[in-house]
Amino acid sequence: MTNTRSPNNESACHLFACCREAKKAYSMVGLPNLPVMGNNVQDWFFDCLNALHNELIAKFVIICWGIWCSRNECVWQGASFDLSLMLRHSLLFLENWSAANTSPIVNQGPRSVVRWEKPQRGRLKMNTDAAINQTKGITGFGWLLRDHDGHFLGAKNLRGQGIYGPKEAEAIGMREALSWLKDTCLGEVDVETDSQLVFKAISGHDFTSAFGLIICDIKELASQINDVDFCFAKRSANRAAHTVAREAVYESDCGEWFDTPPIFLRDCILDDLMN
Repeated sequence: MTNTRSPNNESACHLFACCREAKKAYSMVGLPNLPVMGNNVQDWFFDCLNALHNELIAKFVIICWGIWCSRNECVWQGASFDLSLMLRHSLLFLENWSAANTSPIVNQGPRSVVRWEKPQRGRLKMNTDAAINQTKGITGFGWLLRDHDGHFLGAKNLRGQGIYGPKEAEAIGMREALSWLKDTCLGEVDVETDSQLVFKAISGHDFTSAFGLIICDIKELASQINDVDFCFAKRSANRAAHTVAREAVYESDCGEWFDTPPIFLRDCILDDLMN
């Protein structure tokens, strides 16, 4: 894939079928080697559709779309091709489209109330969460770290422009929290989330989707930190992290705090300790 403003420098067959980066993209989402016969890209495209089954057809089509969009950005905007970014955007679009065209399953069962619990002696606990403001088009990410006595050690929040799906937002928040934790050089940490989808994904096998790529980042970061355990907690046990994330959405400034918690968080931490 070339970074040129002349559309004639690259044939459609090379762009989709022969380009090294395109082949790498197909492989990274689990597609088999796609045969290239002749120079007719239309014949190649429909041969690939006939050779693939349902799930892989959707991934194949969306990656072709992503390649085409990236190629246009290279040609007309002078942008550099970023394979990882193209995969994330394309697979996230596919996930959102699939979710919009699938009837959700609503669980009407009661939700048990669970309070925040201190980690075992000698360990730390980091709670992470995300908050989404649909009206402003903003997503907030927040986390805080406490010791085995429940004492506050640190917290941080970030603001991201744009709306993410709930599981992607939760996963991005955890990834950012782990990156921050790695920089502190601390270890022996229980990382707690109220997203069951994120927790199960971390405990399961890698899979090729935008969400799956974020989960891979989480696993990689965790492997670089001494003794990280992941835990699932009910939302009622994760109120402090949600408070930090929500502050990033509704207040003008984000922040980072060590040793002394910010004013907006103090009552929540005290409530966790008392219960």
